[in-house]
Amino acid sequence: MTEPVRTERLRRLIALEIDRLLDDLDRRRDFLIEVWGHHRARAPFLESTFSRWGTLGFVDLVLLETQELDLVSAFYRELDDLRLYLGHTSDMPRALAVRFDASLARLQRLGDEALGALGGAPSPPIIDLGEAVAWFGGGEE
Repeated sequence: MTEPVRTERLRRLIALEIDRLLDDLDRRRDFLIEVWGHHRARAPFLESTFSRWGTLGFVDLVLLETQELDLVSAFYRELDDLRLYLGHTSDMPRALAVRFDASLARLQRLGDEALGALGGAPSPPIIDLGEAVAWFGGGEE
């Protein structure tokens, strides 16, 4: 694989992950806080903030431009701070919600900047539900 192709794939994968993380944290916010309030379960928080960023090596990271690295690194640094807090807090749900919302706002801002530098998040694929229904045996006979 050529270096330009590899670089573009890396940008796309990082953009996909940042977009997924932001979407998951936003959509799951109420659920995560409710689970924390009832069960003090950390696993849903940790699963929602899991990333592959830490698995990338210098061989991969050197492919990105300096500005891209700075912006992506700032996003993941904020995510790591939130993950550390969520993994060790004993805060009550209301205090956790305030901290979560402030972190999510920062993550949204940093994520938007990183996504802009990476060329944006790829659009999700369009799925023809008619074909999917037929595939699973739900179509007309």
